[in-house]
Amino acid sequence: MLEAIRKRAGSLVVKLLFALLVLSFVVWGVADVFRPHGGGDWAAKVGDTTIATSTFQEEYRRTLERVGRSMGRPLDPQQAQALGVPTSVLQQLVDGVLLDKAAVDMGLLIDDAAVRAEIKANPQFRNQAGQFDEQVFRSLLASNGLTEERFVTLIRRELQREQLVGTLAGGVVAPAAMVDAIEAWRAERRVAEWVKFTDGAMPVPAEPDEPTLRQFHQDYPGLFTAPEYRALTVLLLNTDAVAKDIVIDDAALQAAYQERLAEFTVPERRAFRQLVFTDAAAAAGAQAGLAAGGSFAAAATAAGQSAADTSVIGPVTQAQLPPELAVVFTRGRGEVGAPVQSPLGWHVLEVTEIVPGSVQSFGDAKARLTEELKREKAVDALVGLGDTLEDTLGRGATLTEAAAELGLPVRAIAAVDARGRDPAGAEVSGLPAGLLDKAFETAAQSDSGLVEADRDSYYVVRVESVTPSAVKPFETVRTAVADAWRARQRNDKARAEADALAERARTRGALAAAGEKGPKPETTPPFTRAGEGAPDGFPRTLQAALFAAKAGEVVVVSVDDGWAVARLVSITPPSPEALKAGEAAVRSELVEQLRSDLLAQYAAALRSRWAVKINPRVLDQTS
Repeated sequence: MLEAIRKRAGSLVVKLLFALLVLSFVVWGVADVFRPHGGGDWAAKVGDTTIATSTFQEEYRRTLERVGRSMGRPLDPQQAQALGVPTSVLQQLVDGVLLDKAAVDMGLLIDDAAVRAEIKANPQFRNQAGQFDEQVFRSLLASNGLTEERFVTLIRRELQREQLVGTLAGGVVAPAAMVDAIEAWRAERRVAEWVKFTDGAMPVPAEPDEPTLRQFHQDYPGLFTAPEYRALTVLLLNTDAVAKDIVIDDAALQAAYQERLAEFTVPERRAFRQLVFTDAAAAAGAQAGLAAGGSFAAAATAAGQSAADTSVIGPVTQAQLPPELAVVFTRGRGEVGAPVQSPLGWHVLEVTEIVPGSVQSFGDAKARLTEELKREKAVDALVGLGDTLEDTLGRGATLTEAAAELGLPVRAIAAVDARGRDPAGAEVSGLPAGLLDKAFETAAQSDSGLVEADRDSYYVVRVESVTPSAVKPFETVRTAVADAWRARQRNDKARAEADALAERARTRGALAAAGEKGPKPETTPPFTRAGEGAPDGFPRTLQAALFAAKAGEVVVVSVDDGWAVARLVSITPPSPEALKAGEAAVRSELVEQLRSDLLAQYAAALRSRWAVKINPRVLDQTS
């Protein structure tokens, strides 16, 4: 268990995948996995329930977006495969279905009041005053492509799952002995005296003779080995190149404008305020008071609600509202009509503002339409051009011949390595994603066939020749050999100095007493295994070596710019106060791990009850 926690604490990949698991149990991104009578298009089957391929693909897309946002950069399919994301996503969907089946089997039910309370307690739906705000609620649902009815269903399902999981894992307790042992291990502090011998501080060696350099070149060939290079011919097809020659006449633009008129129409919007009641009688009473001239603020106070509960919602379009509340689009400004019912309760509504809609003219929309139609036609033309190119290559034409026949440009790359650099170390720019991988999979004097780089581009790469990886001749790298030899000499000297000091310290019992010349040792403040308290620039490799050493032991380790020597001065067990301070965090982490282990066992037991079948082709399609 201790080792598992240590690994979890240091692994970014595990943290990301754990985040995926957590995110799969919150509302945003929960997929609809129920399709009772699935056909051949399926990702997994759990008993008599089918998880559709489209469901898996949508959840996979959402997961990639979430992980990309957390990493600060997009996650491409190859990286996702390497992290095991597709399998993780599908297993989470399967686990969700298993939990739903188990909950139904146990007769677990969630009533409307619990759903309503859960929604109102969600901080994402609160306004700046900290109150539940229906406008915020509607806006978030709309931005996530959810209707209110669908969202309520998801909440009910999640509460049902949480009730089941909470029943299973709610009583998990971390053993006190385990908590104490882990916290003592983590909170232990050590003090060391240390010194670093940097390569740059060592004297510059005398200029080596030719035989010495040639021998160094021979002894360390890996320092002077050129990577494999490939000469390529690349044909790139993209929509930009095709679109520039496409002309769209006014008749086609007029027709497209009429077909897509909704895109250029700004619909009418309305703002309103409301009071929400749990029963119809209370809502009718409030509506009657308003009809008699009462104010919304007074009605809210009488109903035990705050003024913030009557804040104005909108302006919003009719499409942004659930059908029950769209009644505000049938009322005039200032009008309060009969209460209406939604899954959240009974609503008393007053229209406060009407913003008329508008339609963008054809003249104003023309430029946008032209670009979009050109792009649409370019995509179609690109597909046709790709088919023609494949047919031409299939007849035996070389890539260059096919390009000439179709009037397409090709790019010759004299030499590039697998990292995308030429022999001079410069980056070869403008290559589509995945092209280098494909080029280094393709045999010499062969082409890759037509490969889709993305929705708007395709490429064919031909490997003209392969220059194998080889040690560069001495004559071409003599200067680099001399530089590397000097660097090695200075590093060897730094190590010799460090070893000599370490040997003296082992005899005399302290680095300070052993130091005769060179840099002066420093004594660290107490520091932990995680580096808390360590001085700036204290190497992590040295920290690790000192936590593996015994008190009084001297260690020598390689660091980025030389060698470091350290003697472990003391080991300080954590005080009772320090143990107490960290106890809660360790216990929480242990409880989460134990719960995770328990739920994993439960999921395995559910799989033995409801057979699970995975469609491997669906996972393969994500690569």
